[in-house]
Amino acid sequence: MTITVVAGVLLGALALLFTTLTGKSLSAVLYSGESTIGPLLADHAGYSVGALVLLVVLKSLAYCLSLSAFRGGPVFPALFVGGAGGLALSHLPGLDTTTGFAIGVGALSVAMLKLPMTCVLHATLLLGTQGLTVMPLVIVAVVVSYVVTSRIMRL
Repeated sequence: MTITVVAGVLLGALALLFTTLTGKSLSAVLYSGESTIGPLLADHAGYSVGALVLLVVLKSLAYCLSLSAFRGGPVFPALFVGGAGGLALSHLPGLDTTTGFAIGVGALSVAMLKLPMTCVLHATLLLGTQGLTVMPLVIVAVVVSYVVTSRIMRL
């Protein structure tokens, strides 16, 4: 019981830190990402690269804490953190928002779930008709992430 309370306080501190530093909502860090992935993609222009990187780091830490003391699964946090990381990468030259988001979703979700076909499908269907145009790049990102993750897990 003590560990659960401490984890809850730490989760709240991470969310408060994110809100204080970026001025964005607490819900981006606190919840699984199921209901916040859409608003993140819709309001991607309102996030700086620093805010997106901070979101990836704090959401990942919050997810680790949540797995240690609370219930939850890996699907929506993987989609959300991957999408935020992809949006941060989309600020690089030559990578548009949709492609960066889809690549991030596919690559991180396959690293966590170990289901390559499902992760390509998640990234493609999440974006609707735009997902079909970036599907080849998502497939490459998923395969690379899957191979790298498999190699790291063998070590």
